[in-house]
Amino acid sequence: DFGVKAVVLEANRAVWGCTSRNGGQGQNASGRLYRSQWIARWGLDTARRLGDQENLIIALAGDWSVRPDLETAFRDLPNVRLLGWIDKDQVASLLTRSDIGLLPYVRNAPQGLPNKVFEYMAYGVFQIATLAGEAKSLLEATGTGVSIPSATAGTLSSVIKRAIRQDGR
Repeated sequence: DFGVKAVVLEANRAVWGCTSRNGGQGQNASGRLYRSQWIARWGLDTARRLGDQENLIIALAGDWSVRPDLETAFRDLPNVRLLGWIDKDQVASLLTRSDIGLLPYVRNAPQGLPNKVFEYMAYGVFQIATLAGEAKSLLEATGTGVSIPSATAGTLSSVIKRAIRQDGR
């Protein structure tokens, strides 16, 4: 609405979903990284690499009290917004204004098609995933995203920049 594009790097809960599903018990089985794991692996460095993108806001939701070091580091970045804990309606509202969503999983995660893929599709959010297999095939066949199974902060930030430039994102 104001010439700003939003990127949702992660929203809400451990195993995320617009229907507010969560639960660490499913996380290990699905290969999904805990929010603190993917942020430590890619999130902060990716956000730093995107700091020069004036038309980009990175929205991060969740409870930051467990990682005050990351909260402080993210607050110092000009294009990051820490939203705190948000409910399913706020997630839905955020997704209606978002252009890109990440699906961070561990390498070779035994994952088929997570619900998050279809939730992002329903909102028209372009997906950047780290999954291979069915998810990668579906994203490529539908043009609704890309998959980078061996992602790094450098490749993620490059793909986000490319996605912003394409299709008027």
